[in-house]
Amino acid sequence: MKERIAELQSATGQDEYSGLARAHAIRSENSKQSAAPATPPRIDPAVEKHIDQARDELIRELSGMLK
Repeated sequence: MKERIAELQSATGQDEYSGLARAHAIRSENSKQSAAPATPPRIDPAVEKHIDQARDELIRELSGMLK
C-alpha cells in the first residue's frame, strides 16, 4: 500500500514535504490576513440616513404604544 501511495504521489508530483510546505504556506497566509488591521466597512451615507430615519420612526411608534 505504501508503494502504491508513493507511486501516486510521484505521478502527481506530490510528496510528504510538498504537502507540508503547502500547509505552511496556507497557515502563513492566514496569519498575515488576520494580522492586518481590520477596516470597518463604509456605509453609503444615503443608506445610513435611511436607517436613521427608520430607527427614529420605530422609536416614535414604540413610544406611542407605551403611552
